[in-house]
Amino acid sequence: MRTESGYPCLRQDFDPRRMELLATCVPGLEKLLSARLRQLFPEAGEMQEERGRLHFALTGDIPSLYALDLADNLYLRLWEGPIGPHKADLDAFRISLRRLPLSRFGAALEIRPASRWRIAVSAARSGKHSYSRFDVANAALEALCERPCFLPGDGEEHDLSLRVDVKDEKALLSLKLTGAAFRFRGEERAFSAGAIRPTVAAALVWLTHPAAGDVFLDPFCGSGTIAAERARFPVRRILASDISPQAVAAARRNLPPGAVLLTADARSLPHRDHSVDALATNLPWDVQIQVDDLLALYTDFLREAARVLKCGGALTLLTDKHEALLSACRLTGWTPRAQAQLSLHGLHPAIYTLTR
Repeated sequence: MRTESGYPCLRQDFDPRRMELLATCVPGLEKLLSARLRQLFPEAGEMQEERGRLHFALTGDIPSLYALDLADNLYLRLWEGPIGPHKADLDAFRISLRRLPLSRFGAALEIRPASRWRIAVSAARSGKHSYSRFDVANAALEALCERPCFLPGDGEEHDLSLRVDVKDEKALLSLKLTGAAFRFRGEERAFSAGAIRPTVAAALVWLTHPAAGDVFLDPFCGSGTIAAERARFPVRRILASDISPQAVAAARRNLPPGAVLLTADARSLPHRDHSVDALATNLPWDVQIQVDDLLALYTDFLREAARVLKCGGALTLLTDKHEALLSACRLTGWTPRAQAQLSLHGLHPAIYTLTR
C-alpha cells in the first residue's frame, strides 16, 4: 500500500498545486526548519510555527519534500474543525469525521470503492480538556472506520497513518506521508553512546553553510551521524574522528567511501593549522559519555578548533552544558550564539554557532 519511498500510494493525477502540509520536528527546531524550507522551496506559502510543528502550503510534487532534512515527519492536512473541551464533545467530533467527504482522501490517494485501508490514528493535545489524547485518537478511529473503505489497524499493522492535533478548541486531521525511513534516512545504521537524531545533525550541518569546496571536520564523531549528514551535500573532503575506537568502527559502517576516519583526541588533532573550512560536532554532555573535567575538555577543544579552522571558518556545536561552553568561550576568545534551544528526552541542549 506504500511506495518504495515510504509515501502512501498517491494518485498519478493528484494535483499538487496547493498542498496544505504539516511538518513535525524536534521541539526548538521550528525556526531553522522554516528557514530551511524557504531555502529549498522559495514558492512556499505562509508558514505558521508551533512547538514542534510547522504548517505551510507548497506547490510541487510530494517526493521533492524528501529534501526537507530538518523535519522528522510530513503530513498532508485533510480537515480542520471545532472540538469542545469536554469528553462529551467528542461525540460531535465523531459526527464531523463521519461526514468528512471521502474526496478529501480520494483527491490524493488511490481509493476505489473496493479499497479497504487499515488505518492507525495517533493524537496530540494542548490546552484544557477533560479527555486525553488517547480518547481523541480512539474517537477518530471509531468514526473513520464506520466508512466502508477503512478498517481499524494499529501502530504496527496499517496501510495509512493519521494524526489528530487538538489545540484548545480546534482539531486538525492529517495523513502521514513519511515513515521512519524519512527521518533515519532509510539506512541501517550502527549507533554509539550519545548519538543524535539525523534531523538535529542536519541542522548543525546546515548552519555551517555547506559549500562544495569545503573540508569538513567532526572531531567528536561518535557513530558518524553529523558527518553522514554533511555527506548529503557536495563536499571536497570529510574528516571525522573520535577518541573511542568503537565509535570510529561504527562511523566507518555509516559513512560513505572517501570519508577520512581517525581515532584521535579532539584536544590534539592530527590536522594542519588552518586546514578546515567548517566544523560541526556534538560535544560530550557528561551523560552517556562520562567526562572528568568538562570545562577543561571544552576549553582545550576550542583552542584546537581555533588552530585547525581557517580564518572565518564555520563552527557549530550541540551541548546541554551551557555554562561549561560559555566559560570555555570566555577563556578562548570565541563568541557563542545560541541558534536553537531544543527539547530532547527531557534534556534541553542548544545549537550554538561560534565566531572569533
